[in-house]
Amino acid sequence: AELAYHFAQAETVTGTDKLVRYSLLAGEQALAAYGYEDALVLFRRALEAKQGQGMAEDGDTAALLFGLARAQLATMVRLEHHEPYRNLRLSFDSYVEAGDVDAALAVAEYPMPRAAHMDLGRNRLLSDALALARPDSLHAGLLLAEYGSALYYELGDYEGAQEAFSRALAIAEREGDQALEMRILSNSTEVDLWTLNWEAGSPKGNRAIELARSLDDLTFQVTASYATTRTLAAMGRRQEAQRLAEAMLAPAENLRSLTPLMDALWSNGTLHRSVGNWQDARSFLERGVELHPEGAQPNSYLAVLNHQVGDLVQGRENIDALLENPPAGAT
Repeated sequence: AELAYHFAQAETVTGTDKLVRYSLLAGEQALAAYGYEDALVLFRRALEAKQGQGMAEDGDTAALLFGLARAQLATMVRLEHHEPYRNLRLSFDSYVEAGDVDAALAVAEYPMPRAAHMDLGRNRLLSDALALARPDSLHAGLLLAEYGSALYYELGDYEGAQEAFSRALAIAEREGDQALEMRILSNSTEVDLWTLNWEAGSPKGNRAIELARSLDDLTFQVTASYATTRTLAAMGRRQEAQRLAEAMLAPAENLRSLTPLMDALWSNGTLHRSVGNWQDARSFLERGVELHPEGAQPNSYLAVLNHQVGDLVQGRENIDALLENPPAGAT
């Protein structure tokens, strides 16, 4: 990071090659250490330097775009994910043009939070990637695990999602790959949640959480827990849901990524609110507002809570915050 900074200061003398090289290395280091804000600065600075010099796109550009997209996804909430998705697409296309298929597939396979009914083009990116992957390979399994989610969330294609998950699970079972099985079950649980297939989703989610813990995968500990918590709550199994929501907090805090932490706080806040534990519910939801003051999710539920307990002034402030900063695409 220090080298990247010094070469940025000396760019007019030394050019951009070393600035790009050390920014890329430092950015990847920052991502590995959950230093997402630092990674944003490093990747953006290097990309701006390349563009300012009018340099042609190459492997470094693709890698910088992929790094920037991952940093953005960690610092933005779901409704703000249009830009990181565009950067992922640009990175994928750059790698494909350069003939680096393995790198392109790694970009397409990257797990990302989903937002219902937001067609960001992920289904098309994954379809293009599947055309490059060897059928029945682990690459194909990872792509299919994500493709199933994209088909349902972006296009509402439930049957297509189930077919993708089934094909991916066959690959995971044949290869004995628990990380792939974990991802498939977690993603499938999310789809089951939204399609009200709760009895099917609950055991899948619990198995995904078990695998995520054994593999020490913080991302899927939170992702699978979030979907399973909501599933259990919908089934009326609130004590189980509460225990799982509480257990979700530690990995979400350790991950330091905005969307997982917001999901953990929201889950705990809404579960406490549903049984009248107003003080605990307020504590979790207010933490969400502190993290993302303009956020629709924490403000909307805090507005409901404040009206339930008779704090109409504070509830009105939450509603005003929503009206002043409506989510992208809201009408």
